[in-house]
Amino acid sequence: MIPVKTYLREAMSDLSKDVDLIFDHSTIASFLKDFKNFKVPPELKSFYTGSKKGPLFKKDVLLLKLDSSKLKSKDAMKAHEIRPLLIYIGFFNGSSNYSPKNGFIKLTPSESAMRLVFMFEGLGLEEFKKKAPQFVKLLNEFNPERMKATISHELNHWVSDTLNNFHITKRSKTIPSGLENSTDYEIDSQIYGIAEIKRKHQANWDTMTLLEVFELYPTLSLVYTQMKKHSIKELKNWLRKLIKRMVRENLLGKKMRLNQLKTL
Repeated sequence: MIPVKTYLREAMSDLSKDVDLIFDHSTIASFLKDFKNFKVPPELKSFYTGSKKGPLFKKDVLLLKLDSSKLKSKDAMKAHEIRPLLIYIGFFNGSSNYSPKNGFIKLTPSESAMRLVFMFEGLGLEEFKKKAPQFVKLLNEFNPERMKATISHELNHWVSDTLNNFHITKRSKTIPSGLENSTDYEIDSQIYGIAEIKRKHQANWDTMTLLEVFELYPTLSLVYTQMKKHSIKELKNWLRKLIKRMVRENLLGKKMRLNQLKTL
């Protein structure tokens, strides 16, 4: 096993300027606002397949294509010199991902959350809340800080992989199915996502619960569910490593406790 110190940097890279650059230049904010209000953005209606389970979009809807040479953070500029890549943000089938083999990062909001709005927009938000209250929290996927957390997460994969001897590229094919999100490099990027949530909620971070953080960054809730299905042992292992990193990076608020996650 590769020692943790070989692929986790002692200090987090400050990618916030690059995150803001990508987010702001993509104009995705107005689309997210519509989705958050339980409305399908007019520009996307003609791209909807109408499928309940298959591909959501007939084709990709690209908002921004950015070369990594445009990034301004110190570590991103270093990574660009070693392994330049393209960054796409828009509305795509599937999930956001870093693809070292193909040299790109794709960034898109949650497909399952968008599908809910496409399918049930006609009900209206208040009626939807009554009929499916368990799904209302998915609308947090459309918060700007949630999208920025995704951008930060995937950017960090690229920076960390490139500046640490391509450890993600080398190891990604050797991880057992179901445990991908509990790897140290995934936790590393989850931490970058949490940092974006904190950046938005800095003023009240020490009054928030861990459950609220998980609700604002639904990726964590998804990983929690995946680990729980796999085994309680793996769930506890993932949580232990995640909390340890949160403490190390000053991301664990004063009111955050593990027992707050029992309702997940």
